[in-house]
Parts: sequence; structure tokens; C-alpha cells
Amino acid sequence: MLDLLGNFGMTPEKGDDGVYTVQAPLPPIPIYIRFANKYAYIAAQNKAAVAKESILEPTKVFSGGKRQPSQLCFDSIKFPTT
Repeated sequence: MLDLLGNFGMTPEKGDDGVYTVQAPLPPIPIYIRFANKYAYIAAQNKAAVAKESILEPTKVFSGGKRQPSQLCFDSIKFPTT
């Protein structure tokens, strides 16, 4: 996932707390990413949303502990080319 961000000219930086920070180009806001419990937890502008004490266990979110498919799409045409 981090390599994919690099393809769009975004360079994630890992903080001392294990949270990656990426500066989104449009709108220019910080994106925070934490990898835990075999998932990526992502928040925009609010780093506290991905703090260790804030993230939920997947079994508390997904019914019956089953994994549900998720999808994240980027429209690369809307990213600046320079």
C-alpha cells in the first residue's frame, strides 16, 4: 500500500508512534495510516483517530468475525502531474 502512494507522488513518513503521515495533494490535508490487526486504519486530518487506543478490533466491527471485502479507489486523473 505504501508503494502505491509513492506511485502518486506521495511519500509516507513513519512517526515514532508507528503512524505513517502522507500529505495529500488535493485537498492539501494530512492523511494518517496505522497498520494493526492485519488491517490498515486510515484517517484524514485527525491523527487521534488512528491512535492505538482509538482503533477497534476487526471482530468488533465485522459481524461474526468474518472478513468483508473492502475497496479503495483513486482517480489518478485528478492527481496533479507535476
